[in-house]
Amino acid sequence: MRKIILLVFCLSFFMPLGALAYNPADDDLVKSADFASVYLVKNSLRYSFPSQKTYQAYYGNDFSKVKTISTAELAQLPLKGNVLLPDASLVKIISMPNVYKVITKNGAKSLEWIPSEQEAISSFGTNWSAKVIDLPDVFFIDYQIVSASIAPNLTSSSNISSEIKSNNGFLGEGNSAIKSICYCDNGYESASSNKYNVAIESPDNDKDGIANQYDLHPNGGDVIKNKILTYNDYENNIQYNFQIDIPYDWYHYYVYYQTHNFTSNYANIADFVTPDAPPIRQLAEKFVKAGQENSNFNYVNAALYIVQHNFYLHDSNAGIFEYPKYPLETIMEGTADCEDNSFLMASILKAYLKLTDLNNTDNKVALIRFSNHVAVGWGFGPAFYQAYLDKMTKQNKTWNPNYFTLNNIKYYFIETTLIGYNLGDTPANLINQTVTIHPLE
Repeated sequence: MRKIILLVFCLSFFMPLGALAYNPADDDLVKSADFASVYLVKNSLRYSFPSQKTYQAYYGNDFSKVKTISTAELAQLPLKGNVLLPDASLVKIISMPNVYKVITKNGAKSLEWIPSEQEAISSFGTNWSAKVIDLPDVFFIDYQIVSASIAPNLTSSSNISSEIKSNNGFLGEGNSAIKSICYCDNGYESASSNKYNVAIESPDNDKDGIANQYDLHPNGGDVIKNKILTYNDYENNIQYNFQIDIPYDWYHYYVYYQTHNFTSNYANIADFVTPDAPPIRQLAEKFVKAGQENSNFNYVNAALYIVQHNFYLHDSNAGIFEYPKYPLETIMEGTADCEDNSFLMASILKAYLKLTDLNNTDNKVALIRFSNHVAVGWGFGPAFYQAYLDKMTKQNKTWNPNYFTLNNIKYYFIETTLIGYNLGDTPANLINQTVTIHPLE
């Protein structure tokens, strides 16, 4: 990907606009030969289609009018925003049950809440639910809300306290000894600090680590989504709440400019593990802080709990392995298949190791691939093994962890999708299956 970005920059720098073969016209549909994303052209600006359903709402399954232009020509069209759904579309967001109708009010695309099923049936028929489009939270902010229903606040910290209260609700069960700790400081920093070790391609006006031609807000003004990830340490009666800050520009970059396909024999599977992505690094930093302040904090258990409990398993029609996502996408959207959860778990572990003195030959992370499943392999040294064994013994639990061996390294199995599976626990149907181990160096 880095080579492609450098090539695009060189071409766009030395080739003046007048020398380009493509002359932009309003309502053109364009894509580059290097990327699958299709854009709508307006006033020599390009607009992204947030989803396939957004495209289909206007053009159906007709792609015959899409023009393929060079990456340099595409880069000459500044990225302005997203294509919004047509009026009378029904939408909801993943994190809320409310259904809205798209309308145009005062020249702006807006959402009008449909307060009851009866009204939905009256306006859209008995099959109204089949017409509802699930809109990821991040695209909700493109619309104005014109009804009494409250839109989710994507930036306000007032949302954070209510989330923590709701998490405390199921934990309590009459136990007043539960202690809740919140690592809720705003820790997002742009890549200009080199904090996240992100390769900054030039030009990058706002120094966020994304080159201008791939940046939705190249001159700043990015939207930061705050999200709380919870880890309930039942053994020690502590609830940890970790706020992470997700830059929308980074989300947009992964969705539209990174590949979502595996190459032959899954040779690129490790590319989906991204420990240096800003929110992953931020979460790992808060794990380090939690460990410094609480001697009983276990970063592996915390990561596994978060991955198993905070993202529901999304049974996509595409099927397993068909549309792999990057960890930042999984966190933002809250949906995951087994490979997506495994990429997230592996990324958190790798980020934590890079921040501590544990990043050595005794601690390794790998992806374990079955014919129809993906999990994580955790290769740790004798010190970690003994500490974990002592912990299990203290709880009067027998620990007989399963592992797979590659190059004399034992990779202990981590199941990321089934709630309650601990380090080394393996579903019975996966034992004795043939696997491929992909070490993450």
